Amino acid sequence: MDIDQAKIDIYLSQPDVRVAMDMLSVKYNFVVDELAKSILEEELPINEAVEFLIEEFDFKESDASEMINKLREFVIEQFYFGDSKMEDAIIDQYEGEPNIQPLITKSKTNWRDFIKPKNMQAAMQELGRASSGDVSRVRNYLWKNLGLGKPEEVVIVLSWLATTGELVNLWQLDSRFKGILKKYISIKYSDDLAGNVIAGKITPELLGLSLQMILQDKLGLEDNDSAMICMAIIDQMSDEEKPKYILIAYVDANDNTFNWNKIQSSDRSLALAM
Repeated sequence: MDIDQAKIDIYLSQPDVRVAMDMLSVKYNFVVDELAKSILEEELPINEAVEFLIEEFDFKESDASEMINKLREFVIEQFYFGDSKMEDAIIDQYEGEPNIQPLITKSKTNWRDFIKPKNMQAAMQELGRASSGDVSRVRNYLWKNLGLGKPEEVVIVLSWLATTGELVNLWQLDSRFKGILKKYISIKYSDDLAGNVIAGKITPELLGLSLQMILQDKLGLEDNDSAMICMAIIDQMSDEEKPKYILIAYVDANDNTFNWNKIQSSDRSLALAM
């Protein structure tokens, strides 16, 4: 079977297909090129994938089924040869965009050293240079490294977004991150509360939950380290923006530990414990 690369590129460039691939990558905890491999090798549980889109991203059942079937049909059709071997080429989720090279090569991180201002500034400057300051590219880079479980890269990107005033917009405007935040709140509290708070602006409570979800739930950092990193990220915000979010995490003067401020919930809202 001949491969029509142009047809693949056109299909995968469609916004709804790209979004579906992104959403599914959350479910299976790998980036989109690995998701494509899973589809090709028929390891993707179709029923589970459909249910995932319905339950976590409010797809209609018919739309979810159609989306999954299209992904299988188009990808498998175009990338399988007659002998059922997969084409060696890997789909690049962001066709035409040069990848941002890894910024960190350390295998073991001392977080107290990592978040020192001089270290953070150097890494963020390199990220800005490599991405040409393109926020959409930086968000894509964050998504990839979150899926790959690379905490150092993720912390650099979150800090860069804080510095540029784009951290709140990450959760407000990007459907991928907004979607995983909604699911996190649904599990931690309730579906109704998740729907209510996600529909509004990103408050300090929501930003705190967002960072806690990323640093602790997704990356597995310990409570003390994750709260310390959160404070370092917030410290990158502008002087005008920072006071709104300064209470998300704090240092306990009694034992010099870093802690997340507790969040109280009602049926319709969240509030930082003061």
